[in-house]
Amino acid sequence: MKILAVEFSSAQRSVAVWESGDAAAPVLLGSAREPPEPRVDKASGAMPPSPFPPRRNLGLVEEALAEAKCRREEMGALAVGLGPGSYTGIRGAIALGQGWQLGRGIPAAGGEQRGMPGGAGAGGGMAGAG
Repeated sequence: MKILAVEFSSAQRSVAVWESGDAAAPVLLGSAREPPEPRVDKASGAMPPSPFPPRRNLGLVEEALAEAKCRREEMGALAVGLGPGSYTGIRGAIALGQGWQLGRGIPAAGGEQRGMPGGAGAGGGMAGAG
């Protein structure tokens, strides 16, 4: 089964596509990560303009699916990061997950960032039910 994992609670949002099967560990098929925020210039106190355009949440999903060579319809489950982190990011991930779950009728699970595949701390498990 292919799993779409979204993690938007950190400053560097990420999306990953995983394949679970008979093997003990899932296999990463593709991922997309937003570039880190530019740092403030200590000398001037100004923030340099970012060389990267801001990405929308669905843009990261499309990029991860393209790298994995998968279509949206192939996803069999969703994993949504529930923080800790940005309240707005968490709400965005939940909204994307709920919309996808309702539209496709597939199971979804939420988990802490350190346990989310493709998130800031890969590995570990997930909690919740779809």
